[in-house]
Formats: sequence, structure tokens, C-alpha cells
Amino acid sequence: MQKKIQLCVSCMKDIQNSNICENCGYDQDTLYLPGQIPPKTIFLERYFLGKLLSEDKQGATYIAFDLNINQVVEIKEYLPEKICIREKNSLNIIPMEGLETPYKAYLSDFIELYKELSKIRTLSHIVKIYDVIELNNTAYAICERVIGQTLKQFLMDNVDYITWDVAKEIITPVIKSVGILHSVNIIHRGISTETLLINKKNEIKLTSFSINLTRGVNSSLNFDLFSGYSAPEQYFPNGTHGTWTDIYSISAVLYKILTGTMPPDAYTRMSKDKYISANKLNLDITDYLSNTLDKALNLSIKDRISSINELQSYLTNPDCYPPIIQPEKPLPISEKTKSQKNKKYGLISMGITTIFLLFILIFVFVFLFDSPNNNNNNNLNSFISNNSSSISTNENSSSFSSSSSSSNITSNSSQIDVNKISVPNFINQNYTSIKNNPTYKNLFSFIIKEEYNDDFGIGKIFEQNIAPNSEVIQDTSIILKVSKGKRFPTIPDFYGISADEYTKNLKDLGINYEIQREKVSDLPSGYVFNTSITPGNTIDIESPIKLVVFITK
Repeated sequence: MQKKIQLCVSCMKDIQNSNICENCGYDQDTLYLPGQIPPKTIFLERYFLGKLLSEDKQGATYIAFDLNINQVVEIKEYLPEKICIREKNSLNIIPMEGLETPYKAYLSDFIELYKELSKIRTLSHIVKIYDVIELNNTAYAICERVIGQTLKQFLMDNVDYITWDVAKEIITPVIKSVGILHSVNIIHRGISTETLLINKKNEIKLTSFSINLTRGVNSSLNFDLFSGYSAPEQYFPNGTHGTWTDIYSISAVLYKILTGTMPPDAYTRMSKDKYISANKLNLDITDYLSNTLDKALNLSIKDRISSINELQSYLTNPDCYPPIIQPEKPLPISEKTKSQKNKKYGLISMGITTIFLLFILIFVFVFLFDSPNNNNNNNLNSFISNNSSSISTNENSSSFSSSSSSSNITSNSSQIDVNKISVPNFINQNYTSIKNNPTYKNLFSFIIKEEYNDDFGIGKIFEQNIAPNSEVIQDTSIILKVSKGKRFPTIPDFYGISADEYTKNLKDLGINYEIQREKVSDLPSGYVFNTSITPGNTIDIESPIKLVVFITK
């Protein structure tokens, strides 16, 4: 008789005889949805299955425990949407009527993909695939269980953006690992900040492999694409995928890391490209690095960097890549024609005016030197007066015509579609870096509201009234809520800390303080030996009472 297994179906820790896990708090009697594998199911007398972790377009992933080696793993089950269902009261999978052939074909792709991945499981920066099991008219991939957080969550929780010196430490292992995948003809097609995990050892791992058809628009399977990171060819049923597809995604991840802003969605870019070069969002990014990202994120496959080796060369050797010179943007045909016409009419008008003035000068010269009597002078004055009136009338007429033309141009331009801009994600960024960025100054108008916030440090943006990636016109006002820090911060401990370091900590917390110096025997000068409020207690920032810091002298 097999020994009863007493493991939590959520975290795989021992639970003794309790229904509530003391480690994670999960209730073992939690209901599961029909179609899911029941928790506590045992495969091949080896794998104890727990709860469902996630679902995607190719199937479902469960936490499990390998009883042979006492290790927590994940099990991916091939169960694609739209073409199959689970048999009632069974683990068996049944293809829908008429879809038996594609089901088998995609199943074969699933098995082949994960078997190839199992051959390279020694790679430290790719999630390990231990085995592939065919059972219940489907297949299961036994995978490494990675505990950590996605790169997306890491960036949101920790930094605005990362310098190139730090970013290359993150991205280089990914680039090299993808290069090895490409050498065995595996294209990931889903590299994004959501499919890169950072484990407890701060190692980055590429996860979420999937069969080809779920990573592109097609008619037979639902697809998993990642906005901002998926390449343009993935949005077309007959799009040509290749190594260049992963190049686009990796470079989009690097763009996000370096700028703190996700690139515009490729599908949207194809109709109206609002892509902004990285060095315009972060002035510390070098031109060659920004130009490399421009080329790697090119919408055209033929103009895009196409191989990992090429991308590595550009990123590591500035001399191998000449700077891109942006061509001057031509006028639209209608505007060009209008400009040419205005220029032509302007020249004609100048010619007529010049001839007319010469005529007046000649006329004045003749009357001055050939007519001695005052009547003629009076006539001349009358003539000049009349013609001055005429000239004035012509000038006014010309002015009116110009104004009318200007009005027409304005009217016409109001009918032209205004070029919209994608709003970046400002959350968790320092307001000063946003305020001092010349690109943002030209694109948006910011309204700042400072509020206390327990979750964001002083000067960090914690809310924006227009959601990231929303499309707005230039000079749109965006309300940014900026943290003033905690309203009731905790007084920090001063033990063993110099006065300068301690007062800096107080300033960072926004705590008002005053210094009182006293001579204390057996203590060196310049150290904190007491505070008016005991460390560990809180202080109200709005209170007029200051914290007194006692420093040795």
C-alpha cells in the first residue's frame, strides 16, 4: 500500500493533517474548475500534481513534486484552445471533430520542441526541461520550478531605468542563450519582460516556450503575443518568422530597460509609427547604442539586424556601426504644391510692385524738373496723395489676401489628422528626471500633485491620470502624483552611525530636525548619542515639533 502523501498542493511543503498550509496559507479544499487536472493526482507513480499555476494558448502549467528525487517541478500539459477538450471524469484529451489531424500535428510540434530543449538543459539562463512524457492522448513537459519575479515586476518595484553598464549584465546572458537556441533551430517568439524571470540568486532565466502557431496570428489556434515586444511579422498569418523575430523582441526588452518606457506596439507602428529613439528618452544613452536599437527594432525584416552575432557585434563594438543620419522629412505633396504656388505668386507680386514704384519715381522726377509752376506741384501732390491712397489700398488688399490665405491654411491644417503620441509609463520614475528630459518637455505638459505615500520614496511618481500607452496629441496635460514620502516615517536607529550619515537618512525620509551638540565622555565627536524621540517610533511630518538630534562635540 502506497504511503499517503501530505504535501500542500500550492507550495509542496509538508502540511501534516491540516487543511490549511502553515507555510503559504492555502486551503487544500479549494475547488478547481472543470477541465483542470484534480490536485493530488499522481502520474506514473512519480509526480504528485498540485494546483494550476497558469494557462496559455498551448495548454496549462501545474506545480508538482517529483517523488523520486524530492524536488518541486512544474508540469506543462499540451491542451490547446479551440481544437480539443478533456474527456469528462478522465485525464484523456479528445480532439474536436474534424480537427484530429491538426491536433496531432501540433502535439508533434510540442513534443519535438520540449525534447530539443531537454537536450540543452545545462544552459543556466534557460528554464530547464527534464523530460517529456506522452500520456492520456497528450504530452507533458517536466520543467524546472523557478522561484522569483518577472523582469517586468522587478523593474516596476526597483528602478526607473538601468544604465548600459548594468543593463548589459542582464541582457548579455539572454542574448547568448538565444544564440544557442537559434543554433539548434529554436525560435522563441515570445521574449519579453514577462517571460524573463529573475530567481533568488539574481540569475535571469528565459521561460515560456511555446509551439510556433501560438506566437503568431493564424486561423487554427489562439495566439499569445506580447504588446511592445512581439515583432511586426507575428501579426500576419503569412508573416516570415526567423532569428530576426527574436532580435526584435530582445531589443525591445533592452529598450525598456534603458529608457523605462516600452516601445510602441509593432502592429500600431505599421499604420502610424510613433517610435522614439532611445537617446531622446534617456540622454545618457550613446548614439551608437541608440542607433543599434533603431536598426534592431526596424519594422522591415530586410533592414533589421538579423542574427545574434550581428547584434552582439553592434552592442560591443561602436566602431562597427556607423551613425544613422535621419533624412529631412519631406513635405506632403499637397503642402509642397501649396508652398511652390505661394513662392511663385510672391515673386510675381514683388515684380509688379517694383515696376509700379519705378513708374512713380520717374513721374515725380519729370514733374519736379520740367514743371515750374505751383499748379503742377499741386497736381503732383494730388497725384502722390491719390497714388499713396491707391498703394495703401493695394497693400491692405494684399494684407487681406495674405490673411485669408493664412486662414485657409489654418482651416485646411485643422482637417489634417493630428499626429498622436504614446504616453510612457511614468510610475516609479523620479519626477526630476522626467522634468529635465527635453523630449518629454516638448511632448507633454505636466501638472504635479505632491502627496504622501507609504509605498513610494520621495520624488517618485506613483500615479498618472492617463494610462501608459494611451494615444494623445502633443502638449496634452498629464497629471502626475509625486510622493512626498511617508506622512509618519519611523525614526531610524543611530547606533554606530556618524552624524552626517544619520542626518542624511533623516533628510531622505523628509524628517525635520535640529541638532544639539554636547560633550560626552568616552565618545568621539561627530556621532549621534540620543534623539528626542526613541528610534522605532514614528513622527508626523506635518507636526511643527522637530526631532532633536544629540551629537557629541
